[in-house]
Amino acid sequence: MTSPGIIFISGWGAGEESFTLVIDCLRKNQTVKHIPWQHCLEVNTEENELLKRLAEDEHPVMVIAWSLGSLIALQAARRKPEKISALLLISPTARMTGEGEYPGTDRRTLRAMRSRLSKDREGVLADFARLSNSRRIDEEFVSSFLNAAEAIDNADLTAGLCYLEDTDLRNDLSAIA
Repeated sequence: MTSPGIIFISGWGAGEESFTLVIDCLRKNQTVKHIPWQHCLEVNTEENELLKRLAEDEHPVMVIAWSLGSLIALQAARRKPEKISALLLISPTARMTGEGEYPGTDRRTLRAMRSRLSKDREGVLADFARLSNSRRIDEEFVSSFLNAAEAIDNADLTAGLCYLEDTDLRNDLSAIA
C-alpha cells in the first residue's frame, strides 16, 4: 500500500527552505511536495496550485502548513475535504486581523507593511522575521529569512498581505473535519 502524499505550504515571505529538514527526512519514505503559498491565493479559480494538485491526486494527502499557509490549507480542506487526509497546522489562525471582540493583528499593521514594501522591502521583511521568531531575536534566522525572501517579488508579498488582511475562515471551521 502506498503512503499518502504530503504537501507543505510555508508562511508569508518564506518558501520551501522553511521545511527543508523535515522534507528531506520524509522524502525517503513519502511522496512530498512543497507548493509556494503565492501560487495558492486564488481560491476560486484554476490558478490555485494546491486545489489543482488535490484534484489530480488519486488519494487524499496530508497538508502541513505554516501561518499564511494554514489559511490556504483550511480553505482547501473546506473546498475539497475528501482530498485531504489530515492537516498539520503550525501557528495557524482562522483570521489574521482583529475585529470587534476577535483578537488579531491590527489591519493598519498589514497596510503599513504593504505601503513600506516598495520603499523598504528589507526592513519590512526583517521586522516580520524578528516578530515571527519572538522568543528571542536571532539575527541568523533574520538573515536566512531575508535570503529566502529574495525569490519572492513585491507583487506576491503584497498579495499575501492582502490575503492575510481579508481572509476570514472562522465560520468555516466547524465544517472542517
